[in-house]
Amino acid sequence: MQERLKLKKLLLFFTLLSTLYGEAKIYVGANVAYQYEIFTTTKKKAFNTTQNVNLKIGYGDINAYAVEFSVDYAKNDSNIVSPNDGDKYGFNVELLKAFNFDLFFNPFVKVGIGAGSMDVERSLQTSVTYGSFNFGGGVFIPINEHVDIEIGYLYKTITYEKFNLLDELQDISSDQQNSYLGVNFRF
Repeated sequence: MQERLKLKKLLLFFTLLSTLYGEAKIYVGANVAYQYEIFTTTKKKAFNTTQNVNLKIGYGDINAYAVEFSVDYAKNDSNIVSPNDGDKYGFNVELLKAFNFDLFFNPFVKVGIGAGSMDVERSLQTSVTYGSFNFGGGVFIPINEHVDIEIGYLYKTITYEKFNLLDELQDISSDQQNSYLGVNFRF
């Protein structure tokens, strides 16, 4: 657990350090994703598909480095933690590295961390928190100097907080795959 915390702090440090490079600009954007998630608990394995909306603000260069802060919302309808798991909310910090190959698009890779909660219907609990490690890639397709289309894929490995089921503690984790389409406005 301590090593994971140290890794997260180191990742955040390098994320913030990367903002010193390039002709940085502030940008805002939104993505719509198709999300496929495979849950693994102590007793069972299950999956869920849903749509995900992501709003973000970033600072960086479309041809170099950027740091993004984003919030996620997913209308979840699984029954992993409770008979009716609800909406999922998250916050992410990601370091993005884009490449300029003088094509009509700019490929990128990104890595980051996230945290959030999922609404549940349990007698003593209304939500379950989680932490995630995020990794993905895609392309920016510039429309003009201030607008670009983003097509990407994001993989998240998620660990949920432990919870009690009668007399035993349950571990929940999931592997989440997001294919998304978005738009960014650069200032």
